[in-house]
Amino acid sequence: MHTSARFTLGVSAVLAAISLAACSSSGGSGDKAGSSSPNTTSSSSPAPSSSSSSAATTDYTSLLIAPSDIPVPGVTEGTPSAPPQGTGVTVAFTADGGRSVGDTIVILPDAAAAQSAVQTAVAAAKQGVTGAEVSDAPIGGGGTAIRGTTSDGAVAILIFSEGKALVVLQFESGANDPVPTDVIQQVATAQDSKIKSGLSN
Repeated sequence: MHTSARFTLGVSAVLAAISLAACSSSGGSGDKAGSSSPNTTSSSSPAPSSSSSSAATTDYTSLLIAPSDIPVPGVTEGTPSAPPQGTGVTVAFTADGGRSVGDTIVILPDAAAAQSAVQTAVAAAKQGVTGAEVSDAPIGGGGTAIRGTTSDGAVAILIFSEGKALVVLQFESGANDPVPTDVIQQVATAQDSKIKSGLSN
């Protein structure tokens, strides 16, 4: 799988957002995060966190978009995994022409924490983008698009919240082949819809 340096932008944005959320909720929010899966029943003791975290991973994997939700040719999905920190799921998609999409969903204690995390993630992500152009995006809560370049080519990062979920979508392509805005919007809309239906059940 193609793993360019540009994916680190999305990862750094997520890590910054999670760090802020952890600082803001230093105390009782840990219980909320552990019980954020709607299917969890009577697990009051924090000890069995290994089994509850695998259940959460399974649940959150189902929130991810499918290759068919990305309207470009030859999309292949990588293997979903847990994010480098926090609770949620992340996956990379590759497509024809050297394009790729990183999709990371992090579940935070509540919607307010997720909205605050969007601002932190945007600030962290744009630091790694040359000529960063930041604009509002009509998606979720606080939807923000960042476009520019890195040493590897063109990059577009879309960050938004939906309920208690923080979403970071990172689109990579050749320097002369920026991903069209309508493609980014379609992918974001599909991801937003999956989270709306998945987290409400």
